[in-house]
Amino acid sequence: MFRALSITIVCVLVCGTFTDSPFAVEIQNEHKATLRVDASANCLFMTQKVTPAKHATKLQLRRGYEYRVTAEGNAYFSPQTGKDADRVPGVFVMYCMAHEVGHATRVEVLFPGKQLRFQTPNAESINSEQVFIYAFIVDYWDASENHGGFNLNVVGKPVGSGKSEDE
Repeated sequence: MFRALSITIVCVLVCGTFTDSPFAVEIQNEHKATLRVDASANCLFMTQKVTPAKHATKLQLRRGYEYRVTAEGNAYFSPQTGKDADRVPGVFVMYCMAHEVGHATRVEVLFPGKQLRFQTPNAESINSEQVFIYAFIVDYWDASENHGGFNLNVVGKPVGSGKSEDE
C-alpha cells in the first residue's frame, strides 16, 4: 500500500507541473492563463517617459509552446460608456516568438473578438525569463479618466502535441 502511494506521488511530480498552489497540477503540459489589462493601471501615456515594464501586465510563457491569445472586454479613455464614449479599440501585446534565426520580439494590437497565434522559441540560447507576454494600453493624454479593461485568454500547448483547442 505504501509503495503504490509513493509511485503515484512520483508520477504526479514527473507528469505534472505545479503552479502557485501546492495542490494544483497542470495536466498534459497545457498552459492556460487569463491576463487582466486594466485601462488605468496598465496604460502607457505617450507624454511620459516610461517603459512598458513599469505599467504593463506580464505573463511568463514557456519555451517551445504554441500559444493562442484572445481578447475580450471593453475599455474607455473617458468616463462615458454610451454612444459618446471614447472607446479603447484594443490592447497592445508584446511577445517573444520563434523565428528562423532564433527568436524575435513582436508588438501587435489585439482587438476584442480577434486572436493572435505564435510559437515561442525552443532554443536553449534564450533564457526562459526572456519568453513572456506584456500587455498594455496606450493613451496620448495623461489626464484621461480611463476605465474598464480587457481580459486576454492565453492558451499554450507544447509544439507537436496534436490538434489545437479550436480544431
